[in-house]
Amino acid sequence: YYIDAGASSGESRYKAFAIAWSKLIKFDTTKTIILSNEIGSQDSGGLLDILVSEGYGNSSLFDVLKILQPHSQEVINAEFMNHLAVTNNKEVYETSLQNFTDTSNNPIGVGDNGLLIATPIYGRDLMGKPGFNTISYNRNATTKEMFAYATSPEYYIDAGVRTIDDTATIFKAYAVIWLDTITTGIYDNPVEKTDFSISPNPASEYIEIIKPSEGFEPSEGYATKIYNTFGECVLTVGIQNFEPLQRIDISHLPVGLYFIQIGNYTEKFMVVR
Repeated sequence: YYIDAGASSGESRYKAFAIAWSKLIKFDTTKTIILSNEIGSQDSGGLLDILVSEGYGNSSLFDVLKILQPHSQEVINAEFMNHLAVTNNKEVYETSLQNFTDTSNNPIGVGDNGLLIATPIYGRDLMGKPGFNTISYNRNATTKEMFAYATSPEYYIDAGVRTIDDTATIFKAYAVIWLDTITTGIYDNPVEKTDFSISPNPASEYIEIIKPSEGFEPSEGYATKIYNTFGECVLTVGIQNFEPLQRIDISHLPVGLYFIQIGNYTEKFMVVR
C-alpha cells in the first residue's frame, strides 16, 4: 500500500509509507468566574466547604452560581448565566460541588461556555490590586461572601487553556468568589488571645471544652453558647463555676460547622455523622 511519490532527476523512485500534517485548531475565549475554597482570615473554612456542610454538596456548579448570584451585585450577571443556560457543554451541569473542595482541583473556574478548569487564582490576592474591586455579602454573623471582579476586560486574568477535539478554549477570569470571616461582633476577639480547646473535633455525640492551665478566666456567670453558620444561637449551657473540663451533648445538632463562645473567647468545631 506504499504510495508512489514520484521520482528524482536521477530516476530514483519515492514510495511514501506515512504522511504527517498539522491539524487546524480553532480558538475560543470564555469569560470565567473562579470559585475559590481559600480559607477565611480566621481559618473558618472555605466557601465550598461551607456550602457542602449546608447540604449543597450534590448541587451542580450552575446551581451554586444561581445561589450566589443574588448576593453578587451583578458580578454574576444575567448575561453570564444566560450563556450557561444555552451551552452545549454540560460539565457545569453534570459535576457536583463536592468534587471541588480538595486543593488538587480548586480554585475551579467556570467558563460561560460551560467548561471548567482548575486554576491557582485566589480572591485575596486581588484585594487592593489595580483594576479590581471587591464587594462583600454578609451571609450570617460569622462569614461573608467576597466577590473580587475586574473593572474592565484589560484586567481579565489568564486562567489556562483546555483543548478538546479541534478547539482550544482560553479561560479569562473576570471574577473570583470566596469566603472570609467577619471580624466584628461575637467573633471579634482583639484582646484575649488564649483559646480553650475542643475535643473531639469533629464530633458526633458530644464535645468536651478543655480549659488551658492559665490565661483563660471568663467571669462567673458567663454561658457557653453555640452558634451555627447563620449566626443563630442553637444551644446555651450555663457555667457558674468553669471547671477544667466541660462536656456538652451535641447529638441533636445537624451536621455542619459551629462556633462556641464563652465570654470573649470563641472556637469552632464540626459536627459529623
